[in-house]
Amino acid sequence: MYLLKNKIFVNIICIVCFFSVFSQMPFLVENTLTRVVSIPLWIFLFIFSIFKFTKKPIRIKYKGLMIPFVIILTLILFLLFSCMFTSIYIKSGLVYQIYLSVFIFLIGFISGRYLNDVDLKKISGAYFVASLIVCINIFFNYIYGYSINDRMYLYASKNSISQILLTGFIIILLIKFNFSKVIKILSAFFILMVLFYLKSRATLISVPFVFLYFIINSKISKKFKIMLGCLIIGVLFFLINSTFSNIFIYDIAFAGRDALYLDDISSGRIYQWQNFFYELDDNWLFGIGDIYRESFILTSILTFGFPIGLLLIFLSFYPIIWGYKFLNKKTEIYSVFILIAIAYFINSIFEGYAPFGPGTKCFFLWFLFGLLSTSSINSNIKFKEKK
Repeated sequence: MYLLKNKIFVNIICIVCFFSVFSQMPFLVENTLTRVVSIPLWIFLFIFSIFKFTKKPIRIKYKGLMIPFVIILTLILFLLFSCMFTSIYIKSGLVYQIYLSVFIFLIGFISGRYLNDVDLKKISGAYFVASLIVCINIFFNYIYGYSINDRMYLYASKNSISQILLTGFIIILLIKFNFSKVIKILSAFFILMVLFYLKSRATLISVPFVFLYFIINSKISKKFKIMLGCLIIGVLFFLINSTFSNIFIYDIAFAGRDALYLDDISSGRIYQWQNFFYELDDNWLFGIGDIYRESFILTSILTFGFPIGLLLIFLSFYPIIWGYKFLNKKTEIYSVFILIAIAYFINSIFEGYAPFGPGTKCFFLWFLFGLLSTSSINSNIKFKEKK
């Protein structure tokens, strides 16, 4: 009976993850229905997890979680204190993104102790399938029939969906599912192709790091490394060719912009960095309140000032530190978690809310963080049942 109930619980988690990704379908995004689809599911999972948790409470040694706890508590106290004088901080969009991620982490934290490696693989599989469905939909509705060197963005919400597709790409490359290698390779290639068509440069920058991980990772088979090496050599060959290099550099990397103007190439990001200290002015201690810039680093410091801002930047990087220090490195999910954490942190340099949002864009990192912090798959964290 317990195994049956646990299987139902895992299936519910899979459904929540699937529809959280599915909520990024273009027709839902265009009609601003993403929250309507995803948020109620997370609230339901939270209530279900709490009910399950209270039936069988345990004591856990929370290894490595004190630092993020202190940072979040500091932010809460700062916001509560600031509310007595102003509302410029509590209204910040960044605050919503952070606490949504904390909420999702908490659900994972409560749920993780019931899961094993098979369950985590199943949850990751649900994410991948949903990302592939969304990828196929975008391809046939927005990309099919267009050339990659068309000097325009084919899909408006490219930045959010590109991070989700990159996550699906990492999952299908690193986790061994029960289907043929041909399907696996074709799916990975298809997602990668769509990523290049979408031209989200903030996401594409992470792709070389994914390939580099495969090359230096000793657990990857030599056969797969040779295949990957051939692929990289092929890409380099095309880049040497003037026709293909023009497509890759000018049409994808520069997105058709004038190479003489760096600020134009970076979509105004260079100007935002140059203007950072001017905007901050004398507000280095407490920031200037609700503001958005195309970098989480800029957004967090300008909003809250250096003390809180630097703490939040460290929090965005912390999953990488925690994963490397505390996770069981013998598992597939370790590689998935570390690569996603690295990719999302790189993305945060070029996007204002990553790796916390916007919305549920980055949910898998924080949900996986919560799951792994209490899951039995992680032998580095000790569990003790209450008698």
